[in-house]
Amino acid sequence: MKKQSVLDNIKITNEKMKNMERIRSKAHIKRHNNAFIFMKPYIKSYKEEPILDIGCRDGHKLEILKENGFTNLHGLDVVKKYLIDKDVNYYNCDAAQMDKIFDEESFSAVIISHVLEHMVDPDIVINQIHRILKPDGMLYIEIPLESKIRPDQGHFTFFKKPKHLYTLLENKFEILETFQDIKQKEALITRVWLRVVARRV
Repeated sequence: MKKQSVLDNIKITNEKMKNMERIRSKAHIKRHNNAFIFMKPYIKSYKEEPILDIGCRDGHKLEILKENGFTNLHGLDVVKKYLIDKDVNYYNCDAAQMDKIFDEESFSAVIISHVLEHMVDPDIVINQIHRILKPDGMLYIEIPLESKIRPDQGHFTFFKKPKHLYTLLENKFEILETFQDIKQKEALITRVWLRVVARRV
């Protein structure tokens, strides 16, 4: 990832994190709960296995996991620590440089929700995830399907169609399940989120 895009993302995220009520809005809480319900069947036996949330921000997704009995939780973000739960292991690192802090096959599951669109080179991050996941490890991805790059929101890559993501996963992951969550406002589609669960191959 280019240095400037990393700095831009840090600036944008820090600005958003000033207002915790906005981050913990009903929409965010609902999305995170729905994400857990979607991935739960694939990670339910991983209660004591190491799970990493890339781009964890305030750690809400990790809190949901903890509330459901998961104990070996790790969060990574490029910005300073905002985690509310102090029991979670936190790493301050660019996702494209995880080889500097994690050994190969360190995690049984990785969550990366609304992060890949912030990357200039998402393929590098996917390669890093493949490296740190254990064989047959589970990957949960969520991205917005968009029609243009939105640098004002820190989006430097856009996925217009699901196949744009699937191409990144080819030969590295087996896609197990997908779902498109359509956010509507007054019967108009305002945003489509693609959810994917995949297994490392």
